[in-house]
Amino acid sequence: MIKRLESDSTLSLAQMWARLDLNISRMTMWRSVRRNCNIIRKVVFSDENEFNLDDLDRYRHYWRDLMKEPLMSSRRTSGGGSLMTCAAFRSSGKFELALVSRRMDSSDYQEVLGTHLLPF
Repeated sequence: MIKRLESDSTLSLAQMWARLDLNISRMTMWRSVRRNCNIIRKVVFSDENEFNLDDLDRYRHYWRDLMKEPLMSSRRTSGGGSLMTCAAFRSSGKFELALVSRRMDSSDYQEVLGTHLLPF
């Protein structure tokens, strides 16, 4: 009964324990769920990162050798801009890397996730 509920839902362990109302402890239920390897097949690990191409992240994060003079250069030879990367993987493999080089609002971000992440 625990495995059936666990494989067909996205409930947390506490929610499953409350819904089933079994006479077992949460620790016993956790051990039962842990033995079932199907749950790890549903987990997706993802990360996004933005790379600024022009001005050292607007000088907010600037690493330098403390023994040398600070380097402050504000010339833009390449026109500036930024690049955002989105990557993800799960037990069955990795997803296609998404590269975004334009400004995005929330609907654009949802579109990127929908085309790269949701098919899996």
